[in-house]
Amino acid sequence: MVVFAGIFQLLAIVRLGFASAAQVSAATRAGPLAYLLGACFVLIVAIAAHVQQARPGRAIATFLGGLALAYLALRTRVNSLGLVFYGEYMLHHFIALAAACACVIASLGWARDPELGRLRTAPLAVASLACLALLTLHVLEATGAALPLSIAGPLRAASTALGLCAWLVPLALFWRQLHPTRLRALAALIGAVVLVRFGLGGPSALLGAPLPIEGALPLSIAITIGGLGIAALAWVSSAGWTRRVAYVIAGAPVAILLELYYKRFGQIDEHLDIVARSLLGFEVPYPGALASWALGGVFLALFLTLLTIVKALLSARQRDRGVALALLMITGLGLGNPQLVLMHALAMTLLLDTLRQGPEDARRKGPPAPLEATLAQLSAELGLPEPVNLEQPDMTILAVRGELHDANVDLRARSPDGARWSIRLEVGVVGRGAAPLELRPDPNAIPGQHHPLVTTAHRIRGDARRLEAVDEDVLEALAHFPDHHARFWDAGARVDLGDDLSQLTPEALGDLTRALAKLC
Repeated sequence: MVVFAGIFQLLAIVRLGFASAAQVSAATRAGPLAYLLGACFVLIVAIAAHVQQARPGRAIATFLGGLALAYLALRTRVNSLGLVFYGEYMLHHFIALAAACACVIASLGWARDPELGRLRTAPLAVASLACLALLTLHVLEATGAALPLSIAGPLRAASTALGLCAWLVPLALFWRQLHPTRLRALAALIGAVVLVRFGLGGPSALLGAPLPIEGALPLSIAITIGGLGIAALAWVSSAGWTRRVAYVIAGAPVAILLELYYKRFGQIDEHLDIVARSLLGFEVPYPGALASWALGGVFLALFLTLLTIVKALLSARQRDRGVALALLMITGLGLGNPQLVLMHALAMTLLLDTLRQGPEDARRKGPPAPLEATLAQLSAELGLPEPVNLEQPDMTILAVRGELHDANVDLRARSPDGARWSIRLEVGVVGRGAAPLELRPDPNAIPGQHHPLVTTAHRIRGDARRLEAVDEDVLEALAHFPDHHARFWDAGARVDLGDDLSQLTPEALGDLTRALAKLC
């Protein structure tokens, strides 16, 4: 949500940059009441859509329908420029508060993880202090409180420094617990670019001052190295329509920026100066002031970074990391106000949070025997048709389909490389809507805390009373897959077996299939 809000705010600032003072004054003459009512209504609609996230179609319809109703109700009281003006102001405060809360919540998750050692609470203390200081400064600036220069300057510098420490402290403390190694290096590389920006700016950089023109070249080189590092270390493989969409989304803005910079710089520089300084951290030089290789490197790094972020956002497994990198790019290196510092702290905190759960190989445990042989033996024992191998250019799919005890059985196993498998088992008639009962994996859950039969770290979502109708055989069979995700409908069930497949034997999988077939 913060990412989308940041994008809308950035677009609003650009739009306001091209509007004259007279146009803004005329557009906002009616006052902010209608815009505030519209914002409250949209927030309520967004919450209603989020509640229905298990049904994406209904959630999207709710949100779009709410937007349409808000527009029809307020169209005679609002205009586009007024919406941009007041919307940017509201987003400014919303992002600051949301980023501070999210940063503290992420740090709280670290404090609860015993694998991070005795100092795991230190980042929570630093993040809480940083967010409190930055929010205080944000409120003081919003209310126009006049502080003496002897207090305002040190307060601003200390708040910015604490915002940087909110992620530098966990990066240093949890260095050995962050995995995989290449992404740990990525976090260090991004941190180095940020430190270069503040090193070149000196104490004034902590006050939000941009670098002078002589600092453009070294910081441009650092940005180029950082962008190429993001592309190399966080690269996401994709194929088909995903790859084509990613290239279009990443290439279009870079092409537009190239056109504007080389052909219309003199016409737009005064309108976009604030945005450019906020994103880059230095005054944008005129074309020709920097060497062509430096500019070419910046635009190449921008394209590759955008491409990596878009691919990560389109990937189900890398989406969290893509959100963190997208937020980092929206924030930029200017850090000229408390809101931007909070966004930057949140971006880096989220990036580190994607690396704190241990090595991927330790979390993901493959089956003890080749999956093809396991499924073949399972089919023979249950009297199901032999497995079908559906080879695709970027994916291997093994499928077993048939009937058992008059219940449909559909097992699908997918793997991008033949080693990492994602396995889903469906038995009976699976509903289209949200499941009345779910068992969701939760590392912080206590086994049996909701029901004595739930012996794995799972939380119950939905009607817990329905668990009484689930046979013990089903729960005992599910215990072989510690991080499964099970959904139960009236006439069917769906189980995602999770990443830990170390107990995936024909016997364990057969017991689960038979138990689900009897249940349905």
